[in-house]
Amino acid sequence: MPYRRCAALLILCFFLGGAEAACEPVAVFGPPEWLASAAQEALSAVWQEMSPRYSVEQKVKMLSLVAGRLFEGYEVSSVEVQAGGARLFLTPKAASDWRVRIVRPQMSQSLFFWFEEDVKGVDSSVLTLLKGVPVEALRWGDRALHEEVARLLEERLPGWEPHLLVKAEEKAVSLEVSFSPSPPLVLFVEPRIFSRSLPVFLVSGLREDVIETLSPIVGMPLEWVSLHAGEVEAWAKKSLEEERIISEARGVADVRFKPERLSRLEAEVESSRYTVWVWAAAYAGTDDRYPEVGLHLGRKAQPLSGWDAELYGEWVLEANDADLESRWGLRWSPWLRIWLGYEVAYPGEEGWARLWLEGGVKKPYFWWRRNDDGQDNWGLGYRITEHIAIELHYDERDDDSLSLRALGNL
Repeated sequence: MPYRRCAALLILCFFLGGAEAACEPVAVFGPPEWLASAAQEALSAVWQEMSPRYSVEQKVKMLSLVAGRLFEGYEVSSVEVQAGGARLFLTPKAASDWRVRIVRPQMSQSLFFWFEEDVKGVDSSVLTLLKGVPVEALRWGDRALHEEVARLLEERLPGWEPHLLVKAEEKAVSLEVSFSPSPPLVLFVEPRIFSRSLPVFLVSGLREDVIETLSPIVGMPLEWVSLHAGEVEAWAKKSLEEERIISEARGVADVRFKPERLSRLEAEVESSRYTVWVWAAAYAGTDDRYPEVGLHLGRKAQPLSGWDAELYGEWVLEANDADLESRWGLRWSPWLRIWLGYEVAYPGEEGWARLWLEGGVKKPYFWWRRNDDGQDNWGLGYRITEHIAIELHYDERDDDSLSLRALGNL
């Protein structure tokens, strides 16, 4: 029987994803566009299977029969067969009174506000999709509704898969929209904290606190966390600046978050009040230099807006004979990480003009100084980690003037 063959084909379309739209499709009117498209896709496949020998009355009868049997909740009000296609009109038997409820996923209270902002107004948008739709229509249009809701949420909630559940209530029909995270997920957050004004042994202690602070985003969808990368940076910045060590030093954190499955958070924390460096160095390629340890203590001020100035003292102790050199100076920063200064070294009361071009982790840096006799001393280096740097070192006063220096920040 041709009717049975067409009905079977239509059922197959629903379970296998629908047939390709026919060259001469059947246009469906009445239901919302997302639901009409699902009906039209299937009826177009039926139209393709019809014999060209069928009369207009046979085509109308067949389309009416198939649509009436499968499109629950709707009835066929009219069918118009035209040259090359057909127009089919469906009307709801009884529209349902819908309610939409958004079910929030389990997550930390810290992230809950982000999710609330993302889903604001979604319930109204979904309710608009269901206006005038009988609940019975979801027996054949549930997948189309899911696709439409997913499309509606793909920019608001990337990485979250919506799930729909219909519940019959006393005076209405409720549609619950819940969510589950879709891979890839954030598996870990690796913080790297660096400072040019605070010692490593103080700053590195903040690492565990940052890991704990950002632990709620572990297990969250990577796409969604990427959407909120700015909020993650602001969250980490606030957490760091509220740490007692940073707060007392009037520290300011510059945070960059790189969302990945193994995410990285790079933070530079600088004090606007103090500078404290502690380092150890070893030389290679020279017999004039010995391992040394150094300490830099500085007090910052801002005599002009945006221009940092610093009074500082440095002490450098050589490991071979415990010779101690002290340096007392003043430097100022006219722009970003560039410093200019002048210092006097003891013993000898030798004056030095100085220049610093500071870098960060995995970045180059340069410093230079020249004494009153016109002798140069400079270093061109690369900071490998927060703790270690390799430097090409030059001192015109040495016989082996050029050497390689390894520094460790303490």
